[in-house]
Amino acid sequence: MKVYYLKFLSSKKASSLLAIVLLLPILLFAQSKAAKTVTGKVIDTKGNTVIGATVKIKEGSGTTLTDVQGAYSIQAKEGDILIFSSIGYTTAEVTINQASVYNVKLEESIANLEDVVVIGYGKGS
Repeated sequence: MKVYYLKFLSSKKASSLLAIVLLLPILLFAQSKAAKTVTGKVIDTKGNTVIGATVKIKEGSGTTLTDVQGAYSIQAKEGDILIFSSIGYTTAEVTINQASVYNVKLEESIANLEDVVVIGYGKGS
């Protein structure tokens, strides 16, 4: 029986099992930072809601838009960085921590509006 035990320890299966046992705590720790629902409201410096502002995770795939009340909801993990942007406003970044509500105030950016060019093509009737 001892010979069988020694053969098992030197096999590839034993090496794989040992690797799994050693990596399991690391994988469990990584799972502890699960995504949570982050909500809030986006307003401008005058207190008006910013409708249709983009809220996205900086290094991820989550993206959403604010509604007519300036409210948003997105799934994010602690440590994620949310980017808030809208035409005519400067971009803001917020790092997610333990809180689940983040209200953001965007500042108006006149310089960005000067870069917009509207071109129309059509037929008169």
